[in-house]
Amino acid sequence: MVTEQAQVMQNARRYQTLATELQDIDKTLNDDNQQLVSIVEQLQPLRAQYKQQKVQLTDVQLIVEQQKTIMSLSEHRANLKTDQACPLCGSQQHPAIGDYQALSANSGAENEQQSRLKQLTLALEQLEQQGKTLSSAQDRLKEKLNFVGENQAVKQQEQQYLAQQWLAQRDT
Repeated sequence: MVTEQAQVMQNARRYQTLATELQDIDKTLNDDNQQLVSIVEQLQPLRAQYKQQKVQLTDVQLIVEQQKTIMSLSEHRANLKTDQACPLCGSQQHPAIGDYQALSANSGAENEQQSRLKQLTLALEQLEQQGKTLSSAQDRLKEKLNFVGENQAVKQQEQQYLAQQWLAQRDT
C-alpha cells in the first residue's frame, strides 16, 4: 500500500510537471506562430516587389540590347544622307537620324538606360537577399514548430497515460 501511494504521488507530481511544460509549450507555439505570420506578411510584398523589379529589369535589358544593336550599325548610320536610299532597307526617309546621332554622342559615356540597368540589378539583388533571409527564418521557424508540436504530443500522451493510471488505481 505504501509503494502504491508513493507511485500515485510520483505520478501526480509528474502530471503537474507535464501540465506546466504543456503551458510553456502552448505559449511557445503561440509566439512562434505569430512570428511566422509576421514573416509571411513581410515576404508577400517583398515577393511582389521582386516580380515587379524583375519585369522592369527585363524591359531595361531589352532596351540596352536594342541600343547596342543600333550602335553596332554606326558606320551605316554615318553614311545616311537625307533623301538618299538606305543601303540596308532602301528607305529614302531617315526620321530617326537625330536619335541615332544622340545615341552615338552618348556612346562614350554611360547612358541613362545602362545606369538604370545597374540600379535595377542592384535593387533586385538586395530584394533577393532579403527574401532569402526571410525564407530561411521561415524554414527554421517551421522546423522548430514541428519539433515543439511533436514534443507537445508526446507530453500530452504521457499526461493522458498518467490520468488513466490514476483512474485505474482509484477504482481498485
